[in-house]
Amino acid sequence: MLGFLLFFTYKKVFKNGGYKLKFNINLLITVFVTTMLMTIIRNNVATSVGLLGVISVVRFRVKIKDYRDISFILWAIGIGIAIGTKSYFLGLLYSLIISITLIILNRHFLNLENVSLMIIRGNKINKSRLEEIIEKNCNEFKLSFKQEKENYTEYIYNIDLNKKDIIKLKEKILDCIDTNFVKFI
Repeated sequence: MLGFLLFFTYKKVFKNGGYKLKFNINLLITVFVTTMLMTIIRNNVATSVGLLGVISVVRFRVKIKDYRDISFILWAIGIGIAIGTKSYFLGLLYSLIISITLIILNRHFLNLENVSLMIIRGNKINKSRLEEIIEKNCNEFKLSFKQEKENYTEYIYNIDLNKKDIIKLKEKILDCIDTNFVKFI
């Protein structure tokens, strides 16, 4: 319950900017993995020293593109420790909790994840018409960067738009604005 309190608090605090759903899911899974590890270790000095050794060997030299990858790495370490200490029931129990939590959160929340950046590039973009279209289709938007080059102008907007509405907005922009490049991040 405390992990879910953390999840929803993080979501509420970063609602207006900087919120990363995948990182929030990682925080929740880290709560479960840490609980599993501490339950296995308890007062066993040998196991705690072994865990310290395992974690000190693991180095994240590869740039992790998805925050959930860290959760899976920690989960794998937790399973290995559970098996190594013959805590099969705890390993199975927490693995089921983590698995069900990830599946539910990914199914219900990732489809609702909002896009935060929109990049538009074109020759002669009518900015007022563009912003009129964005305003009708986005909850919030703000121009964060404008670059004018010899042969094109580029606008980067911070927007609040549900992923399922991206195609609709992109089609409206391409139909009404003289542009050949619209990208959402």
